[in-house]
Amino acid sequence: MCKGEVCDTCTGALMVLGLTYGQCEIDDLDSRLKTNDVTVKFLELFHDENGSYLCKELLGCDLATQEGKIYARKHNLFVEFCPAMVVSTVKIAEQLIK
Repeated sequence: MCKGEVCDTCTGALMVLGLTYGQCEIDDLDSRLKTNDVTVKFLELFHDENGSYLCKELLGCDLATQEGKIYARKHNLFVEFCPAMVVSTVKIAEQLIK
């Protein structure tokens, strides 16, 4: 999304976790609470493994700015760093789904 906020890989994982554990019935409070717990756990684990779940902190630049985009391209972050975040995200999400 290029705003420097939550890493897009985390956003995708949170959607998957929401679909896996989420509330389908209006009165199903247990599913809502389970989803909230899993969401917090995912973000904690991702933060522990990667030092943050905020894009600009992970990349060391702010993609909301032209300078940040130039920096990211110059340092091959989209090609080298971001795929590592995808791997980390999948590993953590799989751990929580099992």
